[in-house]
Amino acid sequence: MSFTELKTQAMRLRPAQRAQLVNVLLQTLDKHEEEPLTVEELDRRSEDLRSGRVKGVPAGEMLASARRRIRR
Repeated sequence: MSFTELKTQAMRLRPAQRAQLVNVLLQTLDKHEEEPLTVEELDRRSEDLRSGRVKGVPAGEMLASARRRIRR
């Protein structure tokens, strides 16, 4: 799959799913040796968002935060 195709598919995701994807991708850029999130953890976080137990971060805020982290 090309980058363009991947980006097109990602843009079709719901905002909460895109935020999760951004989080996962940012973690891969982190230089710390951390365990990757498991499928179970991603499912739990997704359910937390759906149920209202946690509140999502608006995409604009998430992107601004990501840009700040990348510039460090």
